[in-house]
Amino acid sequence: MECTSENSLISKFECPVCFKYMIPPIRLCLSGHSYCSSCFDKLKNCALCRANKSPYRCIVLEQIHATLSFPCKYYDQGCVFRGKGDVMTDHQEYCDFSPALCPLRFNECEWRGSKSEILDHCRNLHPDNLFFENKQKLKVTNFYNIMNRNYFILFYIFDTVFRCTWDLIEDSGTVRFAVYVLNKPSKLRQYSFKITVFDTQTNMEVITLMGPCYYLKDDNLKFLGKKYLSSNHDYFKGFCDNNGDLNYAITIINNIRNERKEQEDFDDLFQ
Repeated sequence: MECTSENSLISKFECPVCFKYMIPPIRLCLSGHSYCSSCFDKLKNCALCRANKSPYRCIVLEQIHATLSFPCKYYDQGCVFRGKGDVMTDHQEYCDFSPALCPLRFNECEWRGSKSEILDHCRNLHPDNLFFENKQKLKVTNFYNIMNRNYFILFYIFDTVFRCTWDLIEDSGTVRFAVYVLNKPSKLRQYSFKITVFDTQTNMEVITLMGPCYYLKDDNLKFLGKKYLSSNHDYFKGFCDNNGDLNYAITIINNIRNERKEQEDFDDLFQ
């Protein structure tokens, strides 16, 4: 009975234009009809009574909204999650059933699907750009001439998707590196990465760069502000082979797991 009453109340939150559940801010016309903010901004007048739009919000509905558990807006696509207020807003932003573009679309891939389908898509269409180990040795062909070239690869480890990006800023000769986390941010999950360059003659490590893996909320961005590592292009050239190829490796480190392992090793000393 309680669930039926709540469902009946939730139905009152359907926007009369898009029929999606309204979330704060909930907007009004001067006659009191309510709309979701997105539809309200597109209207010239109230779609139900033609009254002018009000500059005020429906505070009472917003207060009631905070007490109810709503289904995810992707329930038609199969999501069964229900939650209140900020919990639902946070869930929908990273919902597995939410629409997604290929995270390697900068390589001219036009795929569209849901977030839950990304890995299968990349396995099928981008197998050379997807890795499942936390360390991967790679090669950049013709590193001498990388002007206007971007590199994007994915790692799927620790149940997390990482996108590795690097490019060259032609004017300054600066090579930029970054590894970003594409999953939902978590205080309990913190990662870092290491870029290692190898001398092609001796196979010895000659350059090591390390940095944190920042969470990338908007994956339309290639780089997040100035949150990347950088070095000089000419410096790297000295470690290329006779063909101008550069051998390097990317390692992704689970910092929380390492700290836990260190604690376990410390505890073992006293057992």
